[in-house]
Amino acid sequence: MQKMRHDPSRWDENILRYTPLDMDYKEWLEKSPYVLKAAKLGNHILEVGGGSGLGCLSIKKEFPEKEVTYSDTNDEVCRLAVKRFAFHNVKIPVKKIDAFTLPFDRNAFDVVYHEGVAEHYDEPDIIRMLREHLRVAKFVVMDVPTKWGLGMGGYGDERKFDNIDWHGIVFRAGKIVEQFFREKRYGCVLTRRLEL
Repeated sequence: MQKMRHDPSRWDENILRYTPLDMDYKEWLEKSPYVLKAAKLGNHILEVGGGSGLGCLSIKKEFPEKEVTYSDTNDEVCRLAVKRFAFHNVKIPVKKIDAFTLPFDRNAFDVVYHEGVAEHYDEPDIIRMLREHLRVAKFVVMDVPTKWGLGMGGYGDERKFDNIDWHGIVFRAGKIVEQFFREKRYGCVLTRRLEL
């Protein structure tokens, strides 16, 4: 069974502190440029561990034609996302689901995107989660802190791997190809399932 490396009970408090409901998504987007890379890979996008909801909000505002689904495991965080989407007048489905057992058919989405999620788990769980995401989508974009990054506050035990570590984790996830991008404090791993 997967186990997070920290206590997620402070998430709702941190989300409100760092990303108020009226926050301009463009301000957030400057710090998280990979969400747009994810959006350009397809029309049906699932954000896993959506937290603040700013990833889905950014995609929907920049690409209104995209079908975006938000998900998280935390009830309060999901309620905050609903409030954020209503405040910004966008319609985005909100699902309370587990990132390890997605209730969707194979290939239900073009892209699964998550930011700041994978590094909270141990390597075997990251691999298992990545395989599940690649089951429901052809592409997975993970935005993760790197060891070159700036310190993050309040979100718990965020492990900072280097490029080689992330390459190894993705390689062990199976028959996929990947690319690694690095910008400022975050790195982005783009994975693509190989069709057999």
